Amino acid sequence: MKPILFLTLVLFCSASITNAQEQAAPAIKSLQKVMTLKIDRPGGTDGAAVAWHPLEKKYYAAQAGADAPMMIFDEKGKKITATDLKAGVDVRGLWYNPKSRTLQASTASNNGWYEYAVNERGVPENRRRITIETGIHGAQAVGAYDYRSDAVWFYDNTTAMAESRGLNGLASVEKTKLKLGSTSKDAVTDEEIAQQKASYNENAIVYTGEIGLLNVAKKQVELYDPGPGVMTRALKLPESAPVSKSLNFSYSNGIYWLFNKGTREWCGYR
Repeated sequence: MKPILFLTLVLFCSASITNAQEQAAPAIKSLQKVMTLKIDRPGGTDGAAVAWHPLEKKYYAAQAGADAPMMIFDEKGKKITATDLKAGVDVRGLWYNPKSRTLQASTASNNGWYEYAVNERGVPENRRRITIETGIHGAQAVGAYDYRSDAVWFYDNTTAMAESRGLNGLASVEKTKLKLGSTSKDAVTDEEIAQQKASYNENAIVYTGEIGLLNVAKKQVELYDPGPGVMTRALKLPESAPVSKSLNFSYSNGIYWLFNKGTREWCGYR
């Protein structure tokens, strides 16, 4: 082979490899801390979820534990109630449902989904169970609501599942096997996925239109396409961000929330 032709082929192959690597690399954005919600009442070691009520313009932060507090904050993060409000159930997911205009919650140990109307002061009341659990996901799995399809997403052992409920309370379930850390649509073995899963929060999930997981090892939020289950982008957290292997991760009003168990604060990043 002539030297010039050989050099051309080498340069072409190198460029192709570089382009493929660039295409495979996820888009990366840095998140900044924008707000804190201080939980200044005792009860509940772990944070369960933060929900935003767009009509009330209020945040609702629930701690994990049936006897743990639920607190209310204004849009700037100022506590606006000094009541002894509690969720009354062991919350594992809290969201606003625009169809019913209520706050809704999933619970630990497959204990059902609940709904709260809010009174004229924006305080949740009249808790009622709206459906029973089917037990298809882990007992600590955190629910994340998708208002577009009126379904709740859960994460369980590398698989994301969306549950929809009919009038009879039965679940319609859509499952997506997530290719943890991968942007490639090529097949990934179960062994390769299993090697990655130890790096992630094991039961908390968020839904933004994409599935969001917390990579504890890399201190980043990763967003996944719910169709092929591949990562589309990574959102880097500051080094000071508190990350947990279980619970303490939520999303609402365009903000990613991490609960600092030491200071008892929900830290919001955007």
